[in-house]
Amino acid sequence: MSGPAGIPHPEAGEGAVARLAIQSAIIRAQAALLKRQDRIIRQADLPGGAGLWSCRLRDDALDWSGNSFDVFGLARGTRLHRPRILDMYDDASRRLLEALRARAIARGAGFAIDTEIVTPRGERRWLRSRAGIEMRDGVPVRLFGTHQDVTMDIVRLAELQRSADLDALTGLPNRRAFERRFREPEADGRVAPGALILIDLDGFKAINDEHGHAAGDACLKRAGARLAQICAGADLVARLGGDEFAVLMPAPVETSALSTLGAAIVAGLARPFPHGGLTLKVGASVGIARAGKGSHHDLFSRADAALYAVKKTGRNAALIDDPEGDEKLRAAAARRSGG
Repeated sequence: MSGPAGIPHPEAGEGAVARLAIQSAIIRAQAALLKRQDRIIRQADLPGGAGLWSCRLRDDALDWSGNSFDVFGLARGTRLHRPRILDMYDDASRRLLEALRARAIARGAGFAIDTEIVTPRGERRWLRSRAGIEMRDGVPVRLFGTHQDVTMDIVRLAELQRSADLDALTGLPNRRAFERRFREPEADGRVAPGALILIDLDGFKAINDEHGHAAGDACLKRAGARLAQICAGADLVARLGGDEFAVLMPAPVETSALSTLGAAIVAGLARPFPHGGLTLKVGASVGIARAGKGSHHDLFSRADAALYAVKKTGRNAALIDDPEGDEKLRAAAARRSGG
């Protein structure tokens, strides 16, 4: 508003002053709110050992409640410097955390993550962090959230996973573990197997029928332990179920080495098992297939065919199906009596 000859009207100046006063009051109120938020974070903790944290984005200043210090194994009140805190994360966790943080800031959305750290005392811990983002006029200004030590939860979960992959009787990997490793070796960071060995115990049913299941279980335990010892260089020694076992050999593997191993399996499992004053004796039929250009299904089919051929022609021996050999099935061990 202007007066005569373009002279500003007095009320215009009064309006500008009022607007400035209002803006200053808003800024002071926001600053006071941030201070209160920081004080709340420093003084508050959540049930279950969870700590509160915040990170101001303009300068990466951190504020933690007491439990957050505990989670990281730091003395409460330790001066916080974000780069030093990041140095506590293992490399993979740090990379993932920084990627999620950058995405959260870019999108204005929070995230949750489990990360592994090493405390100043050298303890490895798993942390579960949750983050929200504070926006002001459409601009991200602060990340905030919770930290919680979930190491025991991760350990228990890993133990449950491990237990789910183990045969309860022999302690060997079970069919579930075998199928995963056999079909998707890259999931465990491994290459495809060089050979598959399938083993059936000969004469096991007779032990169960004559001496009971306790004797049969003892026989399976001892057989599994012997097989694991004989095949110490294997990628996996598993019990598939009943009296069936499987061995995955790493590549590369020569036919001659498989021949020697097949003979050792037959001889080793033929040795009697003492049990409660009894002498239990089984044999072993062994089918071996060297990996070729076919699929894992082809490899299993060829090992199974070799095993079937052994059973059909007398048992207690090992045969190899070598896709590069002149004969489809070649004797890999001398036939032994029994079973």
